Amino acid sequence: MEVLSPGTESTDRREKMLAYRTLASLREYVLVAADKRQVEIYRRDEHEEWQLAVTNEGAFLTLEGITCRLTLDEIYEDVRLDTSSVK
Repeated sequence: MEVLSPGTESTDRREKMLAYRTLASLREYVLVAADKRQVEIYRRDEHEEWQLAVTNEGAFLTLEGITCRLTLDEIYEDVRLDTSSVK
């Protein structure tokens, strides 16, 4: 699970994601946005292909690998988003 920030987002989306995908045991790679309430889950399916699921308001985030289900309210509890730079 990675929390994206302006300084690390490109590395998390490219280099780290590519490196993590080489791990045969990794089933899910999660990116948590720092500038908005959104979570991206890249999940390896039964054909070993990576599928993207985006969790927005009103949806549950389900992490199958650890049998966990969360709402965005739970994930972003006590987080104050800085939206001053968002266009």
